[in-house]
Amino acid sequence: MCTAVASQADQNMTNKKVKSVGLVDAHAYSLIAAKEIDLDNGKKERLVQIRNPWGKKEWQGDWSDNSPKWTENTKK
Repeated sequence: MCTAVASQADQNMTNKKVKSVGLVDAHAYSLIAAKEIDLDNGKKERLVQIRNPWGKKEWQGDWSDNSPKWTENTKK
């Protein structure tokens, strides 16, 4: 399976904003995993893990490696 970022020309998002979170505009990604996790507040969150086939750039938004959203519980 794969996923893609739609061209920023089709969205209300600038190319600068797409790049700022580590994505590449109009680019395809490999889908590695899709999971639903339990948050500390009892709600659920759906997450996808994707891979950039180019091997460059890394997601810097919510749920990235250094995101403050990760708690000990959600890491498990």
